Amino acid sequence: MFSICHRHFILGCLQILAICSSDRVARQIEGYMCNAYAVHTEIPRGDGAHVRHAFKVGLEKGLFAVGDAVTCVHTMRNVDNKKQWTMRILNVTTTK
Repeated sequence: MFSICHRHFILGCLQILAICSSDRVARQIEGYMCNAYAVHTEIPRGDGAHVRHAFKVGLEKGLFAVGDAVTCVHTMRNVDNKKQWTMRILNVTTTK
């Protein structure tokens, strides 16, 4: 699972956009979490594909605009090829 959090200062709430490889997890996120949007995708992971997809979906849903800073939480492989959770602050772009 991959998620992006963006705070809307006007609304005063935190919104979460989760990109999921499991449709079951996507349904659970939307069913149990308020202010959360989940998208099931079969896009292969890697090379930032899920980040680009999240930006595209978030822009379409109006969750954020180009240039907004968002918190990106996801896993990456370390030098031992083990998954580690990481958090990055990224600016929303439309480039590939």
